[in-house]
Amino acid sequence: MTAPLLFIDGKSYTFSHAEPIPNNAKGLYLSEYEFTILQQIYLHRMVEASRVHILFKIERSSMRANSITNRLAKLVEYKILKRKQSDTKSIRYRKYYYYIGEVGYEILRKYHPFPMGAYSPKDWKIPNAHNESCTNAIIEAHSANALREQPFNIRYERGSHHELIRERANLNGWVIPDYILQHENLLMCIEYDTGTEPVGRITEKSKIYAGKLELLKQKGYRLAIIYLKSSSNTGKSSIRRIQSMKAAHETIYKQIRDIPIYVVDEADLYTIVEKLCLGMYPYQYEQTLSIILKAELLERLNNKQAKALRSNSIGLSEMLLEKKDEFLFPENFIFRADQFFEHRGTVKTVVYCAGEIGSVHTYIHLRIANSIFAKANESLLMTEVSPIELLVTYEGIDNTQLIKEVLGIPPRLDIRLQTSLEVEFVFNLLFDRYGTANLENMFGDPIQRLKSISAFKMIWEEHK
Repeated sequence: MTAPLLFIDGKSYTFSHAEPIPNNAKGLYLSEYEFTILQQIYLHRMVEASRVHILFKIERSSMRANSITNRLAKLVEYKILKRKQSDTKSIRYRKYYYYIGEVGYEILRKYHPFPMGAYSPKDWKIPNAHNESCTNAIIEAHSANALREQPFNIRYERGSHHELIRERANLNGWVIPDYILQHENLLMCIEYDTGTEPVGRITEKSKIYAGKLELLKQKGYRLAIIYLKSSSNTGKSSIRRIQSMKAAHETIYKQIRDIPIYVVDEADLYTIVEKLCLGMYPYQYEQTLSIILKAELLERLNNKQAKALRSNSIGLSEMLLEKKDEFLFPENFIFRADQFFEHRGTVKTVVYCAGEIGSVHTYIHLRIANSIFAKANESLLMTEVSPIELLVTYEGIDNTQLIKEVLGIPPRLDIRLQTSLEVEFVFNLLFDRYGTANLENMFGDPIQRLKSISAFKMIWEEHK
C-alpha cells in the first residue's frame, strides 16, 4: 500500500490528501518517495545522519547534500522525524540520529501494511555498536541494489518484524536473525558478528536454522544464512575470525549440508545477496560441472602448449592412499581430476572443483580434500599421481573480489584460486580459433557440453 501525496498542516499538524488545499494554507507537502524513506527509518528504528542521506540518494540520486539537510530540518520541524544527539562529550565524535516523530508515526500507522501500536518515546534509543553497524551494512546493500540497472525486488525487514517470526506466539527453539532480506521465496537471514560471540553459539544458530528448514520448505520458502563479520575487526584477527567461524561448522556438516551458509565481511554483503538473487549461488550440479569442465580444458591447453605435457582423466580411488578415505568426502563434493605426464613419468595431478565466495561448504570441501590428498603427496607409495594440487574456480567474480576470499586451510598441498572470467575469456578465444571439432580431437572430451549455457548464466549475462 502506497501513501498518496500528503499535506501536513503547519498549525494543527494534521495530514490529508494534497488536493484540494486552500491557497492560504501553511504547511508541508510529503511526497511518496519520502514516505518510502519514513518506512526505511521506521524499519531500522534510529538511523545515523549520513545513512539517512544515503536513503534520500537511493530515492533521488540527483539530490544534493545541502538540499537533503534542509529537507530533514523541515521534516523535524513538522514532527515527521525527530533528531537525537549521541551521548559522547567529544564534539569531534558527536553523531546525530533520526527517528520517527509523532506525526510521522501517525502517517505510517495509516498507510503502513503492518499493525503498529501507540507511539512511545521510550522505544527510540540510540543503537548500540552491534545494531548500528548491522543497520549500516543493510543500508549499504540497499544502496548497492538501487544502483543496478534492474534492481532486485528485495524486502528488508528486521528479524523480529517478519511474519514468520511474529506468527510464533512461543519463540522457544527459534532464532531471531538481525535482519531478513526476502527476494521472492528466498529468505536471506543476516546474522551480524562483532567478534565477541563464541563460535559454538554461532554453530548452534546454524543447527536451529537447519531444524526449521523442512517447515520453511512446506511454506514454500528457500533459506540462506549470511554471517557478517564487523569491518572494525581488521588484519590477522579478522582473517582468524572468519576462519574459525567456517571451521566450527565442520562438526555439524551433516545437519547443515542443505543450507547455503556464508561468512563474509560486512562490506561484501551485497556480493552474496546479488548472487543469491540471480540464482548463481548456491551452485547446482550442471552449473558446477560446466565451471569445472571449462577450467579443465584451459589447464590442459596451458600444460600442452607451455610444457608439452599429456593428460589423462583419473578417478578418486586412484588418488587415495587408503580406500576408506573415499567415504570421508561429502556426497555433494563435485570434482574432476587430470594426471599430467611426460615420457619420464607423472609430473602432477590436478583436481578441479568450483568455489563460492565466503561459503562454509566450499571451505569444508577444500579442507577435507586438502587433508586427504596431502596424505598421498607425503607417501612414497603414491608417486604415480603425486604431487596432487587443487585448482578452484569461482564463478561470476573478478580478482578484486577473489583476493578477499579467506580459506584458512593449512597449505599441505598447492591450492590455486582463479575466477571464471579469465577462464571464459580464453575459452571463447579457443572456440573462435580452433572450433569444436578440432578441440575434441585435441583433448578427447565432449567439448560441446562446455558450450551449454544454463539459465543462471543467461540471467547473469543480461544483468552484468
